[in-house]
Amino acid sequence: MPLTHPTERDHARSPRKEEGERIGGGSFLFEIPAPGWDISRVIQIRMKLFRNEPPQTPAMREAAARVFVYGSLMSRPVLLALLGRVPRADPAVLCGFERRRVAGEVFPALVARASAPRLRGLVFSELSLAERRIFDEFEDDAYQKQTVRASVVAGVGDPFGWAMREDEPDEALRSSTAELDAEAYVWADAATGLDAGAWSARRDFLPHEAGYVRMCEEFARSPEVAALRSGGAG
Repeated sequence: MPLTHPTERDHARSPRKEEGERIGGGSFLFEIPAPGWDISRVIQIRMKLFRNEPPQTPAMREAAARVFVYGSLMSRPVLLALLGRVPRADPAVLCGFERRRVAGEVFPALVARASAPRLRGLVFSELSLAERRIFDEFEDDAYQKQTVRASVVAGVGDPFGWAMREDEPDEALRSSTAELDAEAYVWADAATGLDAGAWSARRDFLPHEAGYVRMCEEFARSPEVAALRSGGAG
């Protein structure tokens, strides 16, 4: 099973990136074809916009400051590789979505399904703007950010370990303390790119965690991510 994140595949196909002029308080990256490419076949310049505009309402701003994670970003070593620290996390459950295996990968997708049993995850409420942008860079175009309603769970001593043990019975699931809105990376097209089975951290991710962390360390050394980590917007 390959350990290459989709974003890394994109970077591998496009050797050089340059920063364009700042637009509306943000900046964009555009890709430059490698020497020898047939320019006539390059019909689209892929752009990523770092949006700096605050949400329109306080409620939207508050939700945007929180991120619900459900897969590889529940791993302490992955977070340390990407952010240089392990942020504080609240254990949480999410209803109305299921975690599916992405074909040929070790990380999952989040897909809406009304009848799905609630799944475990983590809510980060203390990420800086730069750290949220690193997450945005890490997740590729197969995901889109969506506001979800998560329930924080009480009585969990180790949120990270708890979230990774989603297949074990847990009395704590009955004692959610608060509901809150957070942003989650949801798979954009549930009809493509997914295996039929549910994703399991223990089976699908943890055996490959070390190799995945090495990929994350390489990703964090890319110029755009290194710039965010060294003092980007906070």
